[in-house]
Amino acid sequence: MGLYFMNFLSGKKFLLLGFIVVLLVAIPLTILTLQKSQETRSRATPATTLSFSPTTVSTTAGQSFNLDVNIDPGSNQVSFVKLSISYDQSKLSTGSGSCNDSFCPTNKFPSVLEGPIYTPGNISITLSVGADPTAVIQAATKIATVTFKANQLTSATTATVSFDTATEKTQVLSIAQSDTPSENVLLPNPAPATINIAAGAPLPTAAPTTAPTPTSTSSANQPPVCSNLNVDRTTSGVAPFSITFTVNGTDANGTIKKVTIDFGDGPVQDISQNGGIGSKDVSLQIAHTYRNPGTFKAQATLTDNNDVVSAANTSCAQTITVTQASAGAGGQANPTPTAAIVTDAPIVSTSTPQPTLAPPGPDGKIIGIGAIGAVLAIIGGLLFFAL
Repeated sequence: MGLYFMNFLSGKKFLLLGFIVVLLVAIPLTILTLQKSQETRSRATPATTLSFSPTTVSTTAGQSFNLDVNIDPGSNQVSFVKLSISYDQSKLSTGSGSCNDSFCPTNKFPSVLEGPIYTPGNISITLSVGADPTAVIQAATKIATVTFKANQLTSATTATVSFDTATEKTQVLSIAQSDTPSENVLLPNPAPATINIAAGAPLPTAAPTTAPTPTSTSSANQPPVCSNLNVDRTTSGVAPFSITFTVNGTDANGTIKKVTIDFGDGPVQDISQNGGIGSKDVSLQIAHTYRNPGTFKAQATLTDNNDVVSAANTSCAQTITVTQASAGAGGQANPTPTAAIVTDAPIVSTSTPQPTLAPPGPDGKIIGIGAIGAVLAIIGGLLFFAL
């Protein structure tokens, strides 16, 4: 019996048996390793940071200051940024920057998909590099400059400006090969900026007002009258909606010093030149573009040479209705967005074609390796019993 067993386990069979055992152990380990590798590739690698510059600002109540918004993509390739910037509205207010009131993007993100939207204590905007894949951000870059103004305060205080990352209100998308499309690659807890505000000088006490000197001995100064506010087209359209206003008015016993128009969407503009400014009658044109959808009331007033302002009236007001551009709309519709936006949810960027990820689980290579291993095990078993 022992001799038979020794013959059965001849040298060749012993080596073949060892080969079969190695196959049976190596194949599951190979499959497990490939599955882990596939799982690693399917997850984006967050490496992007956002920051303010400078990180600390010293200012005085009543003064304006600027903060730069910077991005460092790390190993990511950033094509899309959605920012939500929060600040203490009791201590700070948005400034009067030349770029849409307060937020001024750089040319590194030429496509503004939404905003800027100003709400009490918050500024939000969505930016994209556009459809050119070579324009993706791969190095530390300035995104924009934000202008703030310190409110009038009676004592020194400190305020903060921060990125609102709750429920991914601030997001960054990358098109790097190792990153999953629409997955936020922003590292958590970006640092805020600290604003040290010194108390401003006390507000001057208003001096007793004196009645303006009458222009004649027979009557007192009369306020100017804004007779009408005309427009060059229909008062409704698709954002961005451009329209030209014409303000007409007169002053019975003086001259028009200034025309003021409140467009209803935030900006208020004073005009003190041309259009009859400095004379008794005024007819002045001014163009404005409404960039966000909504219903806005535009209203004009006149100021005379004695700083008396005309009374508000319905003749010098217009209601402007602006709607959001629909897909494929013509006219003044916004250009086709380069990214689809879903508020407070992962946002799918379509600025650059993204690789389609295979569903989780073994792919064709893994199945093929398993099949080859099974065939080799069967062949090895047959040879084992044949020898």
